[in-house]
Amino acid sequence: MRSGNIDRMRMPEKPAFSSVRIAARIRESRIVSGATHREVAAYLGIRDYIYKDIENGVRPPKLKELFEIAWFINTSVDYLLFGLVD
Repeated sequence: MRSGNIDRMRMPEKPAFSSVRIAARIRESRIVSGATHREVAAYLGIRDYIYKDIENGVRPPKLKELFEIAWFINTSVDYLLFGLVD
C-alpha cells in the first residue's frame, strides 16, 4: 500500500471516552432526571462530597457505582461512558 492511499483512508471514529466527559454526562443526566446530588449519593451509600467528586471528574465512579447511577437517573451506561443513545 502506498502512503498516498493512507491519506485517503478514514479511520473509524473512536468513542468519546474521557473521565471529564463521563462526569459531565453524569451531572447532565442527573439534572435532567430531577434528582439531587444528595439523593444519588444516598442511593449509592456514599457521602455527598464523594458523589460531587464523581460529577466534577475528580474521582471516577467505580463500575458498580456507574451501573447504579445509570439505573437511578434512568439512563444507560453506554450513554454515560460514550455518549451513545438508542
